Amino acid sequence: MRPKLPSLPALAAFEAAVRHGSFTLAARERNVQQPAISRRIAELEDELGVTLFDRTRPNLRLTADGERLAAAVGHGLGHIAQAVALIRERGARPGLVVDVTIGFASCWLLARMAGFRALYPDIEIQVTTRDGNRAFDAERSDVIVLFSDDEEPGAINRKIFGETLFPVASPALDTAGPAMTPDDLLQSRLLFLRDRMHGGDWALLLEDKGLAAPAPQADAEFNSYIVYLQAILNGEGIGLGWSHLMDDLLAAGRLQRVGTLARTTPRGYVCVLPAGRTPRPEALAFVDWVTAQAGAATSAVRAPGSP
Repeated sequence: MRPKLPSLPALAAFEAAVRHGSFTLAARERNVQQPAISRRIAELEDELGVTLFDRTRPNLRLTADGERLAAAVGHGLGHIAQAVALIRERGARPGLVVDVTIGFASCWLLARMAGFRALYPDIEIQVTTRDGNRAFDAERSDVIVLFSDDEEPGAINRKIFGETLFPVASPALDTAGPAMTPDDLLQSRLLFLRDRMHGGDWALLLEDKGLAAPAPQADAEFNSYIVYLQAILNGEGIGLGWSHLMDDLLAAGRLQRVGTLARTTPRGYVCVLPAGRTPRPEALAFVDWVTAQAGAATSAVRAPGSP
């Protein structure tokens, strides 16, 4: 059985006096008179049967028992304050927070967000990206979109679309085109994206033909998806495209397929609603919408002549 705790007002008065080192300043913070703080602490000492402050010194100083209680109370009230701040922040936040990667946002999602807003004009949606974002906090997100090859934990886990790899280049790069063979590719300047998920993509694509990917040149390797994509668009070399993410750029003629190599992987983008809390109706609406959008896009790519 949990021991009976002292009253919260007494503990709060004690914590304020410890923090300020003064009964007077503690009283000012709590908007009461100084005798009220003294009385609360005296009641606390009587209940515990110990002395918490050494009152013989000019300055307010804790006894050994007082230091022990101060550490516990400070720790406990600190956690309570953090929890209250988080709850208040969530309660004050009217919008739906959707966390995505920069690549997913810039190449696919943002071009379609007007459709979501038209369908759900009452839902205020905030799209955040976590790439290099030190302020990213999954606890603040209602929906998280991940690129993954594993089952992701979550209250709801829905696949948006899978992945097929293929070489792409700018149409301005006239040495690259649909007729290029795998051997031609190996003689070309290949651009590499260096990250945990995509670092081995060229090797993955070429191994089907029994070929080994060359080592990347120092100036042909990028650790930012956006910079990598811009280098391809600028005609700096042949890069790798990913189905769905590159569809809009291919359709607009800003990129072209190079050769006929392609490889479908088990990876893809998934929607995760964090476990441990009830999903918001707005979050469920977004998951339904984004997966429907992806399904429509996939159908259009696979069967362009269908209605």
